[in-house]
Amino acid sequence: MNPSQDPKMLFWGSVLAPILYKHPEDHRSDRQILIELTDKLFMTPDGHSRSYSLSTLKRKLKSYRDKGAQGFLPSSRSDEGRIRKNREETLSRAVELKREVPTRSHSTINLILRSEDFDPIPTSTLLRHLRANGVTLKKLGYSKEIVRKRWSREHTHSLWVGDFAQGPDIIDAEGQRQKTWISAFIDTHSRFLVTGIYETTSDIQALTKSLLAAFSQHGVPRSIYVDNAKVYRGGVLARACLDLGIELIHRTVRDPQGGGLIERFFLTAQRQFELEFSKDHKIPKTLDKLNELFELWVEEVYHRTDHSETKCSPVERYERGLLSPISPVRPEVASASFYQQWTRKVHGDFCDVSLNNRLYRCDTTLRGDKVLLRCPLGIVPEALDVYDLKGKKKIGVAHLHDRSQREIPAPPPLPQETVSIEDVLKKINQQRMEKEILSLPPVHTGEAKKTWSLEEFIDNIAQLVGCELENLAQHDLVTLSAIHQKQNLLCLKKLKKIWGRCEPQSLNQLILDLAKKEEDDV
Repeated sequence: MNPSQDPKMLFWGSVLAPILYKHPEDHRSDRQILIELTDKLFMTPDGHSRSYSLSTLKRKLKSYRDKGAQGFLPSSRSDEGRIRKNREETLSRAVELKREVPTRSHSTINLILRSEDFDPIPTSTLLRHLRANGVTLKKLGYSKEIVRKRWSREHTHSLWVGDFAQGPDIIDAEGQRQKTWISAFIDTHSRFLVTGIYETTSDIQALTKSLLAAFSQHGVPRSIYVDNAKVYRGGVLARACLDLGIELIHRTVRDPQGGGLIERFFLTAQRQFELEFSKDHKIPKTLDKLNELFELWVEEVYHRTDHSETKCSPVERYERGLLSPISPVRPEVASASFYQQWTRKVHGDFCDVSLNNRLYRCDTTLRGDKVLLRCPLGIVPEALDVYDLKGKKKIGVAHLHDRSQREIPAPPPLPQETVSIEDVLKKINQQRMEKEILSLPPVHTGEAKKTWSLEEFIDNIAQLVGCELENLAQHDLVTLSAIHQKQNLLCLKKLKKIWGRCEPQSLNQLILDLAKKEEDDV
């Protein structure tokens, strides 16, 4: 018997109850009782109110007395479960078409049947007979549904699974009912709830608060698994995980089964805690009281109860699965990884940036540049940290200011000079003179020998110039050595004559005139 027929059978039993359960002292005939029943309205199983004729009541009563309770049910068709109207050939062809292309839809099969002069088969009939013949996608092995495994890891803190869920309503300070959301993360190895906090929003601030609480007590996990909600897809969580060395894993799109572990915890919390919190009128319905009692329930009930999957309490499995002692992260260190960030261009005239209709003054050297602005989450900052576009180097701080107030920036301090223009010009002049001397033609072997040695030559020049020999620079000595190699017939008298013509009389000018004399001699 089809279970869906039970309401009909029970309905007719209640309609004919005055006859079926007639009291012995009731001397009315069955016909009299049936006539009285025709004047009554009965609520049918499908929710409609109606009355029944005398012939219908007689027929139902006779069927009951012949077949028992089964007589109240409509008689089955003799061809039930078989194709009607001689459609065996049509169905056989439909099965062949489905086997040829398992992904072929019922509408396409009927389209092909009509083209082959077959009568189309109603959709429900076609699908039912295709299932009966085992030619569905699953039976033919073409199902795209993946084969799943239980979520688990070998050690504690290898993977945390997190999500948001709506919590019980609370009463705010103004006496208004307000919705709550819980941000929770659970360890996949131990099923230990590392964090769970109720807030009146489900934004990044609520997520950050719950994660900071977990990091400060349990340290950071190896990986975090979340869905594709905007709060998880934003750059804040991704940057924080990157800074803290956490692998961020997002659930496959349109695959909600991957979050079954945290969803099962939410169901347990709703049935065992949130329901009792909502029904208990003695408990103040405030956010603080909700979080206080939830933390107590998790610690004393959830963490101490054996899990149906692991056959062990979460707290015991948590402690056994630790690879190393817990290293909590200091709140100020972890919170530094959660920050807001914007890209802005510094105004060329006012030297400021606009953020949320507020103006922040930047350094004058940044006019016209694109910069990154950062500040902690959940605050309206009076100052913003300014970074380069790569976000690696902090280049200043932008303070809140008013454009109507004119500001004349102080000039930057001049850097200390490390190069003297006098030294540069002297060096260029010396390099040119050395180049000219070295370009003179070499002395032929048949010329006379030098009239004095290199030491005498340099000593006489030092006396003419009026300086000590040891005070001559190294490059001057090199230059004089080159001149000595090419000046073979130069004597003291000629040297004094050249010195007398120097204008001005300096070592550099003397060297230059000696070089020109050699060119004239050549």
